[in-house]
Amino acid sequence: MENDTQRGVLPAESFFIEPLDVLVFRGNKLFGAPGSFGENQMPPWPSVVAGALRTHMLDLAGVSLSDFMAQSGSEKGSYASDEIVESLGTVAHPGRFAVTWFSLGRRTNSGTIERLFPLPHDLFIIKDGKEKRKIVPVVPIGPDDLRGVATNAVLPWLPSLLLSSQSKGESGFFLGEEGFLDYLAGRIPDPSALVHQSELWGIDPRVGIGLDVSSRTASEGRLFSSETIALKSGVGFVVDVVGASGLIAKKALLRFGGDGRAAHMEKIESFKRKGASLSKGNRFRLVMTTPGIFSHGPYPVSPEGPAPLVDGGPVVRLLSASVGRSQTVSGWDLARRVPKAAQKAVPVGSVYWFQVVEGDPSRLNDDASAAGASFLEGLSRDRVSEGYNRGLITPWLS
Repeated sequence: MENDTQRGVLPAESFFIEPLDVLVFRGNKLFGAPGSFGENQMPPWPSVVAGALRTHMLDLAGVSLSDFMAQSGSEKGSYASDEIVESLGTVAHPGRFAVTWFSLGRRTNSGTIERLFPLPHDLFIIKDGKEKRKIVPVVPIGPDDLRGVATNAVLPWLPSLLLSSQSKGESGFFLGEEGFLDYLAGRIPDPSALVHQSELWGIDPRVGIGLDVSSRTASEGRLFSSETIALKSGVGFVVDVVGASGLIAKKALLRFGGDGRAAHMEKIESFKRKGASLSKGNRFRLVMTTPGIFSHGPYPVSPEGPAPLVDGGPVVRLLSASVGRSQTVSGWDLARRVPKAAQKAVPVGSVYWFQVVEGDPSRLNDDASAAGASFLEGLSRDRVSEGYNRGLITPWLS
């Protein structure tokens, strides 16, 4: 199997971002009538950290945002050194910079940073008769075992939760790093690896008042409430970046999220994970580690027939999928000063089951998007830079 350099895959640098204040991550919801409540998107979209880091890079290079915006339509800018321009590009033609991982993280007692991953959609948490948590896998069932079962499913295999008795699932959990590594190896994580979101952050409601645009004074009767995110001590965000080697400070302060709240950033050791290994029958899973914006609705490839998943890779067939409720991704384009187009996205943790039908399975890399995955087609280059459509290839759970 080719190494990263031979495939043209850029090495990633990892950073830990720890807030110094409450954070504001506005979701894709407008404020309604007076007295309405503004909810936050937590965890935030990867575009939040992409914007913060690119702003930091411009500031470190002594480039003002107005200078960067002045060449927004150029194919190749001249606002800074060649290294910066090749990394960031221009507004119309983004450069090599890209976010390849974005998740919560926390400091351990030894001082290292542990990555935390939202519970994948092929794992289900229940409590047994002794009130102990148990992780149960969602498994795809093939057509041979579905004879006589009527369904309108698009895909030939059905994701199924096999329980001996009815049980209500629990939500709001993340997998610790060791549990996530077990999961990537095709093993069911131990329940001790679960971390509930209440251990990671809390909600701090704030009251605000609308302003009159012309006079910049308070407008009568325009009170509103909004959420802010208060992370627990030692909790922050982990981000992996490619295409910016040496252009991001090893330690720095960032403006992060809405209102430009302060956060401390430091470089950390990169995540060590092994290459992909396929299950029997050349089967594998694709687990989304960032939201996915696909040209085939909720699917990374067409559900109608075999197709390559990664450029130059084998032809695969999509067998089944366990996808969470879709999200609407938008945002504000600071350079163009316009809203970004709203797009439907599948959430982090969505899982797809595949089978290789033609070609060399060894061409599959553990980071499906590192080799220029086919499911990046149809996604605008700026969304690629912001970290969308990232996933990991793993064996089926055993």
